[in-house]
Amino acid sequence: MQLQDKFFQLSLDMLCVAGFDGYFKLLNPAWEQTLGWTEVELKGSPFIDFVHPDDREITLAEAQKLAQGIENVSFENRYRCKDGSYKWLLWTSKTLSEQQLIYAIARDISERKQAQESLQASYNLLNSVINNAADIILVKDIQGRYVMANSALARFFQKSIEEIIGKDDNEFFEAETVARIREIDLRVIATGVAETFEELVPQNGINYTYLTTKNPWRDTQGNIIGLIAITRDISDRKRSEESLQALVAGTASVTGEDFFPALVRHLANALGVGYALVAEKLDQNPDKVVSLAFWEIDRLGENFEYELANTPCELVYKNGVRCFAHSLQQLFPQIQNAVAMKLESYLGMPISDTSSNVIGHLCVFDTKPILQQEYAQAILKIFAARATAELQRQRMEFALRQSERKFRELASKESLLNCLASQIRASLDIKNILETVVTEIRNLLLVDLCIFTWYRSEAQPPHWETVQEARNPAVPSLLGLRSNTEEIGPIAQKVFYKEIIRLDDIQDTPEPKSKQFFLGLGITAILVLPIHTQSGEIGALSCNYFSGSRYWLDSEVELLLAVADQVAIAIDQAELYKQSNTAAQTAQEKAQQLEETLSELQATQTQLIQTEKMSSLGQLVAGIAHEINNPVNFIHGNINHASEYTQDLLHLVELYQQHYPNPAAEIQEEIEVIDLEFLSQDLPKILTSMKIGTDRIRQIVLSLRNFSRLDEADMKEVDIHEGINNTLLLLQNRLKARPEHPEIQVIKEYGNLPPVECYVGQLNQVFMNLLANAIDALEEGLGEPAPCGGSLRCGDWRTGDWGLGRTFPDTQSPVPNPQSPPPLIHIRTELQGNLVLIRIADNGPGMKEEVRQKLFDPFFTTKPVGKGTGMGLSISYKIIVEKHQGQLQCISALGKGAMFVIAIPLQQSKP
Repeated sequence: MQLQDKFFQLSLDMLCVAGFDGYFKLLNPAWEQTLGWTEVELKGSPFIDFVHPDDREITLAEAQKLAQGIENVSFENRYRCKDGSYKWLLWTSKTLSEQQLIYAIARDISERKQAQESLQASYNLLNSVINNAADIILVKDIQGRYVMANSALARFFQKSIEEIIGKDDNEFFEAETVARIREIDLRVIATGVAETFEELVPQNGINYTYLTTKNPWRDTQGNIIGLIAITRDISDRKRSEESLQALVAGTASVTGEDFFPALVRHLANALGVGYALVAEKLDQNPDKVVSLAFWEIDRLGENFEYELANTPCELVYKNGVRCFAHSLQQLFPQIQNAVAMKLESYLGMPISDTSSNVIGHLCVFDTKPILQQEYAQAILKIFAARATAELQRQRMEFALRQSERKFRELASKESLLNCLASQIRASLDIKNILETVVTEIRNLLLVDLCIFTWYRSEAQPPHWETVQEARNPAVPSLLGLRSNTEEIGPIAQKVFYKEIIRLDDIQDTPEPKSKQFFLGLGITAILVLPIHTQSGEIGALSCNYFSGSRYWLDSEVELLLAVADQVAIAIDQAELYKQSNTAAQTAQEKAQQLEETLSELQATQTQLIQTEKMSSLGQLVAGIAHEINNPVNFIHGNINHASEYTQDLLHLVELYQQHYPNPAAEIQEEIEVIDLEFLSQDLPKILTSMKIGTDRIRQIVLSLRNFSRLDEADMKEVDIHEGINNTLLLLQNRLKARPEHPEIQVIKEYGNLPPVECYVGQLNQVFMNLLANAIDALEEGLGEPAPCGGSLRCGDWRTGDWGLGRTFPDTQSPVPNPQSPPPLIHIRTELQGNLVLIRIADNGPGMKEEVRQKLFDPFFTTKPVGKGTGMGLSISYKIIVEKHQGQLQCISALGKGAMFVIAIPLQQSKP
């Protein structure tokens, strides 16, 4: 008993004792090792509670046998482990009737059961594969009887599998065919070497070609007990070889639009089907495909688009090659065309690009089942490879064209941006820039209308205004269009937030107000780019389409974004340029004002100095003339009396000599001493000379008074010639001959002038300046002969119309004289209409043109420092032009002398 107890405890099998009531009484430790339950947990528990529900019926039936007196039973069931899983157990039970107990041994057979189930599943899978295979698969014993056959053989014999098993070839073939088949079977069985061959089998008046492979069938010991044969119908392949060759020959040189029609025609003929289709997936809508070519029962059909959803083609795109050999209508009842055409079978294969992305498919379908699926797939694979190559070629060609087009677009874009940059650099005129932008964009994108619009926030009320456009003449002009934000709708608000508006079709916009606005203008598609400047201005650049929808490409949007950036920069730069110009102009105006003020101050200062000098000179001259005039008048007045008295005394002396011819010696001596005869003759001459001298002094004093004209500051009518003569009289000392230069001749050609209304003192000042400068020029030129060696006379210059507001006429060059002429001043006056012309010319060295241009500028002088102030001619110009509404011009050329022409009106206009 101890040995039994020890065996009970150490056994690897699970041992237990249970009562007839079904409760555990005793368990060994193996239960815990195998199922996880301890003896304490199971003891007193019902045995049946741990059995799998599906196995309880079998277990109770076996337990019933023990209760009925059967001593030993054996069965299998699944028993629950402590962790909730189940294990397969093999039970062997024995009853102990005297003790009313059941003694049981349980062994874990889970691994064996799993192996059996796996083997059974493999067997079932193999049986399913064999039974559903398209090829004929069969097994024969050594006697040639069929011991296994699949559904393909049953269809070939048009029998059931049960009707084939146990029969030999005599039941199905003619004697000649049976003999040939049996010969091959026996050779394979005898040699143990597999054989593959083709054979022609007539059936129902049609010859079928089969490719058969026969292998020996061996048992587990390696003994040959029969053969296994696999037969494939290659009849269609044989029949289509010529069509396949025609495909290769017929499509080898065909490309482009003619390729795919030729492809589907040859494919349909090769497989003997009624329909063939090659299609390409739409890039813009991947749920749709478009047929490239369609073969429909001996004719080419039209191209069309169709949805992939719920079609066998959809499975081709997802999973690759798909074949539905039969029952197509039942599998896809939603395809109306399949039902209408009574389609029964379908075979499709994907077409991929170089990156293995499915871009299309090639398929055939027919009203009869596809029997030779493997062969049909092989043929379809060949055609699909050819279609793939051609479609890739066409796509590559299209990509090249697209690349070329994009390159041109890029070049156009770069050209446009360069053009804009050039416009910015060239003019900074925003109007010209915007005109270029809209014109170039319309030409590049081929839109109906391209416009630029400003948001006029400062206007009342604020509005959008179209300021520039480029359009197709067939569409209406929007130039000058003004619209407020409320009219345009939410799209206008988006521009404020710098959002791009990209509407391929206005009908699709969810904003009814914007939709109504644009449709009212005739716009059907629009692309709007907002433009915000640094100065706070807001604008919009928009491209518009007036006929149907327009798909706006990303490249087009990128182009407009770049253009918008350029336009914003242009506007900012134009604004900065405008501000800088305004500031510069303001500064220039202020500088000009300061310069003019300074010049006026300097001129005024000089004028005041000159006027003060002239006034002082005038006062001095007037004082001198007054002081000289009194004694001169006294002497001049007494000379007449002295002359009379002298004549009387001389007459008295003459009477004395007549009446007293013999005077006293002392008187005679005195007569001789004083030379009375000479004295009588010379004294009257002396008195006459004194009278002439006093007359000369009186004339000089009168000239000084006339030149100063201190009592004649207002405008009055005077004799111009008198002023000229008085000036010449004052300059007489400089005109006389000196050791260093000869006498300067003055030629006067005075016209018949009436009294001229003028400021006498100021006009005399002009005469003084011009004549003094002429004398200076002549004295300067006496050191060297004039370059032309000629002389200048007023008559040498052409006269013309010298009216106010008109330019002086051109001059005629004086005729050169090879001899150096004497210094000469030529004064000429004349009356032309209402103008008094005074010409003062000299035959001095003349002057360069750049000197002549600056002659009347304040402080400009060619004289040495300390000799000239540069204000004489400037003051003279102001006196003639501003005071007398006249003109003063200098006509001169280097080596040809100089001539100053004064033109003043005879009568001054009244204010």
